[in-house]
Amino acid sequence: MVLSINYFKLVWSTDQLASFVLPLKDLEYTICFYTTYFFYEKEDLAECSSERGVGKAVLMAAVPLIIRFFQVIFYDYLVRNNSV
Repeated sequence: MVLSINYFKLVWSTDQLASFVLPLKDLEYTICFYTTYFFYEKEDLAECSSERGVGKAVLMAAVPLIIRFFQVIFYDYLVRNNSV
């Protein structure tokens, strides 16, 4: 059973995206910090590290992992149906 090149690209890209979770969380904090720093009061900077901002970071981190999860489920489906 040989995997196609297209399937390898999908596996590689989703694996890279899943490995990119921590930088995505850091990017969310960076965007929050700079938009708060330049457009709002300086006292609002604590909002970026508060618990209210955690939900956005978790969502940004969850998206690549959910994509990876569905990719693994799809691969399992292909293996069970001898399509690979």
